[in-house]
Amino acid sequence: MPTVHTPTAKTGKAMAELEKGEGKRFVSPAELLKDLGIPAPSSRPEPAAAAHSP
Repeated sequence: MPTVHTPTAKTGKAMAELEKGEGKRFVSPAELLKDLGIPAPSSRPEPAAAAHSP
């Protein structure tokens, strides 16, 4: 039998907000990242190339 988990109060509030058609919407992942204060992937430094041994 599957376990049923009750959402936290914060999650329940967020779910109710979405059911009412409220909440933020973003047209791109870059806009979401900007809203969260995370640099977009194109502005992140490139990782160093991995060294390959022959």
